[in-house]
Amino acid sequence: ASGTVEAISSIEIKSKASGEILYLGAEIGDYIEKGQVLARIDQRTPKNNLEQASADLDVAKVRLQNAESQFLRSETLHKEGSISDKAFEDAQESFSSAKSQYVRSNVYLENAKIALDDTLVRSPISGTIISRAAEVGQVITSPTSAVGGGTLLMEMADLNQVRVRALIDEIDIGKITIGQEVTLKVSAY
Repeated sequence: ASGTVEAISSIEIKSKASGEILYLGAEIGDYIEKGQVLARIDQRTPKNNLEQASADLDVAKVRLQNAESQFLRSETLHKEGSISDKAFEDAQESFSSAKSQYVRSNVYLENAKIALDDTLVRSPISGTIISRAAEVGQVITSPTSAVGGGTLLMEMADLNQVRVRALIDEIDIGKITIGQEVTLKVSAY
């Protein structure tokens, strides 16, 4: 019978970031260690977003400090009866709003850092590259933003455990038993 030797399981490598591929660090047949950089996607947009998020956080910090100062002054003045309930409630609302904006800015900054980190595609396992579907210069889409599941960069597998998938003629299948010795010949060699 003829068949194919294949990996028991393989992993599709995709980038969480969209953009132009600037670097691919593996060819078909290369053995890759876990964590090794396989690809780098254009980082200009994520870097710009990170800088904007950082600037927004700085503004939110200042606004929070100002709102807190105003709230504390308003609290003191309200206890003395120097300002109305409405003015005190407005200061309280401003302070709460500034806290909310500060938290939101922190989240945006963290997400921007993650997006920048996602431009480096690292190997999730130690294994061998068995196919490479992308080339340097190609523009790819992210599986998190694209309906089609994103662009496949490469596929890798652990080839320490493989299986043979063969089609056995129905005349011969009755002669096969579990534990029977098998001889494999690979035509490539």
